[in-house]
Amino acid sequence: MRSLTSITDGCSAGGDSPPPHTGDSHLLLGVVLILGVILVLGAAPRLIVRGDPAAWTDAQAALVKLQRQTTYRVRTAVLGRPTIVDVINPDRFRIRIVGTSTIETVIVGKEARSRVSGGEWRCLTLPNVLPETNPEKWVGEVTASKGGVAFVEGVRVQSYSYTLRVGTGPSGHYRLYVDVATGLPKRLLILEVREDEPETVKSQFDYYDFNAPITIELPSCR
Repeated sequence: MRSLTSITDGCSAGGDSPPPHTGDSHLLLGVVLILGVILVLGAAPRLIVRGDPAAWTDAQAALVKLQRQTTYRVRTAVLGRPTIVDVINPDRFRIRIVGTSTIETVIVGKEARSRVSGGEWRCLTLPNVLPETNPEKWVGEVTASKGGVAFVEGVRVQSYSYTLRVGTGPSGHYRLYVDVATGLPKRLLILEVREDEPETVKSQFDYYDFNAPITIELPSCR
């Protein structure tokens, strides 16, 4: 069984079609980070709440509601490449990074498989970098505020901004847009915030296809 690190050893700096035994270290890291974001933001941590407690209560309710959906999809990008994540709660994921080639990764529990452009499935070992998802083990603080009403892809949403720090890790800056009609997340932005500089968007996650008929099985591999 190969680890994500071993698969990426020796990958070339260029090209968009890595062979299955090499892959692209940045893309595979992106897959893990996407998975981490989904898991972390679906949890309900015990936090010291600063700013507007009611805003955090509303935002957290939307994230908890997301984790209670049977299935959903997330549209994002990894290094500029369109990426779709199929999710079956609590622990089944299919991640497709699309380019000249398509890198597909399936994760069920702690087991993972990956292939390139419909090729042979390779066994993967997930790195031990995924976040703690047991809310009882979370400690940290969040500073939240409520923004205005906006429209995302024609959907009326309420915006919330918050800075979240868990444990001794760095702070993360987020803006969540919640569908007013359903109470579910519509869009999540991960922000880069620096003093005396305009904020920039590091990553964008769009949520859709809630409770769609999604099937994810762990393929055989070598």
